[in-house]
Amino acid sequence: AVSGDAGGSGGLGSIDVLRELAAMRARGEFSRDVKLLAAANPMRGAEDAARMVAKRELGCDGFITQPALLRDAFAEWHESAVKYGALDDSGDVTCHLGIACIKSTKSLDFWLNLTGVNRSTSAEARMVFDEFVSREIEMSPDVFHDWAFERLELATMHAISTQYCDGAHFMPVTTQGYAFAETLASSVLKTFLSKK
Repeated sequence: AVSGDAGGSGGLGSIDVLRELAAMRARGEFSRDVKLLAAANPMRGAEDAARMVAKRELGCDGFITQPALLRDAFAEWHESAVKYGALDDSGDVTCHLGIACIKSTKSLDFWLNLTGVNRSTSAEARMVFDEFVSREIEMSPDVFHDWAFERLELATMHAISTQYCDGAHFMPVTTQGYAFAETLASSVLKTFLSKK
């Protein structure tokens, strides 16, 4: 149950969509076994955690998030989501953290913009972006590729080890991003899951 940009243009927002879906489920128009999932954006901190509570109260069974690009912003979001009761150990709600397959500074900039992060007002975003810029300039293309892939591996381990989060979903937007996701799935995750 997502609204995309409709919430800002006078169309139905995701809360409205969930409200209608919950009413349809209550009327028996679709099975109670159908899970209602909604989007969440960890880069919006406590504000998004409060929206998650409203979504959960409307019958949302789980969340699929935008990528957690910034450590501090993610920590604020997660702490607030737990504090407000949007995420807990009841088993009533699931959460799959988004992971962006970032292969370049241009890709990072795309994801920062998509998640509403403003580099001019976020010191953490500037620091992360500046590190990508300097690494991309200073490293050979092959070394930078490996460094960027390591960031993907770290994001994956973070996602699958975060309390009250059940898993991860990958968000490769470009052909190169899909190549990253394929490499991760065929080698890293396969090795990790076989050890469990």
